[in-house]
Amino acid sequence: MLRYRSESQYLTHINRGGTYCIGINMTTINVTICGYMTNVKTILLALAIVLMVLVPPVLAMPAATADDEDKYKLKDEWKNKNMVVEQHGELTQVVYFLTEIGDPDANGAQDAYEWDGLKWYSYPVQYTINPATPVKKYALTQTAVVQAVKNSFEAWDGNIGNILFSDSPTVNSKARASMGRPDYKNVVTWGAISDNNVIAMTTIWYYTSNKQIVDTDMVFNTYYKWGIDKDGEDRKYSLPGATFDIQNIGTHEAGHAYGLSDIYDSKYSAMTMYGYASHGEVYKRSLEAGDIAGVRTIY
Repeated sequence: MLRYRSESQYLTHINRGGTYCIGINMTTINVTICGYMTNVKTILLALAIVLMVLVPPVLAMPAATADDEDKYKLKDEWKNKNMVVEQHGELTQVVYFLTEIGDPDANGAQDAYEWDGLKWYSYPVQYTINPATPVKKYALTQTAVVQAVKNSFEAWDGNIGNILFSDSPTVNSKARASMGRPDYKNVVTWGAISDNNVIAMTTIWYYTSNKQIVDTDMVFNTYYKWGIDKDGEDRKYSLPGATFDIQNIGTHEAGHAYGLSDIYDSKYSAMTMYGYASHGEVYKRSLEAGDIAGVRTIY
């Protein structure tokens, strides 16, 4: 038994061979080997106990702070890419990045979609919204933020005649997106993405064999300002600075959660799944013919 007595700063160890005592003060170390223990093994053990007391232990890493929890560091090889795909055994991870473009005219063709075979096999899918950051940083109400995110998913459900994502999501101000591995919680949140060119990103995990989606997370980059257009009718609206509309970007990202991929041909710039966005736009809120055809093909 190893016992620490703080009042006298003594350690006592007892084993089959006898008792040896180590007395420690601020300036000296006194080692007394009691009984008949004089072999090398005993002496080394006594010295080891001295070192355990005198040498400061390596401190454990502190628990992550709230700020740490909101940071999402991308792998170096992910930088400046629109999409990455990595296989991890029976699961594959795909990450979609939405980036900013100047001021598209939104008059492109509306009849295309891109689908790589990903889909949910069972639904409704439960998901969680973390509205804490937009409520704190942008003076939005929790109710408004949650509703904007719900509207983003409902835009797709409304065109397939079914409820793919639950119309009663969980609200949790501590929920966090999982990047390194799936946690099967399907979180929508805000955080500091390490690549400032990324407005938002959606991560999907699916079975490699049949492309069944099992987990999805969505992160809005706090490098940018976020707001909610009051009526959703005007492409340019009155919000301070270069602000992105939550429902506009959310509807695009939700398209990934349903299984659709980005389209980058500028002739399709009017579509929700066009892979670029600009601040002030709201036309991604409403699906175009190609978006609808795509989601109906899947479900």
